Amino acid sequence: MSFSLNQSPREEAAGGYYGNSSGIMPLVMLPNSKLTLRVPLQTYYLAVSGFAHPDRSIPPDYPVRHSLEDLLSGTDREMMVALQLARGGGEVR
Repeated sequence: MSFSLNQSPREEAAGGYYGNSSGIMPLVMLPNSKLTLRVPLQTYYLAVSGFAHPDRSIPPDYPVRHSLEDLLSGTDREMMVALQLARGGGEVR
């Protein structure tokens, strides 16, 4: 799925075509803010090649466009598209 108000919608997947950082992820608490976060300590690389955009992640199969009205009304356009696809609803708009 994708989210954008501009003319070229695109939201790429979290991760990458060639691999990702994950594995063991200990919780770390920052001393001043007390903010806790997970820090991945391993990197995985996949045995693939030839991806047209090696510095990017995987683009969505179904980009979703939002209008300002969608945002103001709380319309969940991604869910609407997902349900349409799940129900075998043909062309996605």
